[in-house]
Amino acid sequence: MFKNLTGYELDTLPHTNDLTDGHAFRHWSAAEEAIVDRSAHLFRNNNRRHQFQIERVYIRDFARCAKHAYDEDLAV
Repeated sequence: MFKNLTGYELDTLPHTNDLTDGHAFRHWSAAEEAIVDRSAHLFRNNNRRHQFQIERVYIRDFARCAKHAYDEDLAV
């Protein structure tokens, strides 16, 4: 019987090196599991800055890295 792509995908799903969905499967490391376990805590305690504040800090830091002057009073 002729096998189509779906048939090949189904055959490989139980294998560790399954690439049928475009992502290599691997188990999470202990560090990754710890992050997931703490995700609710991280979300609740996240700094809730406004977008314009985040962009202002980014532009300031970017300018400093490039050794350019940056006047925060002129930033919009």
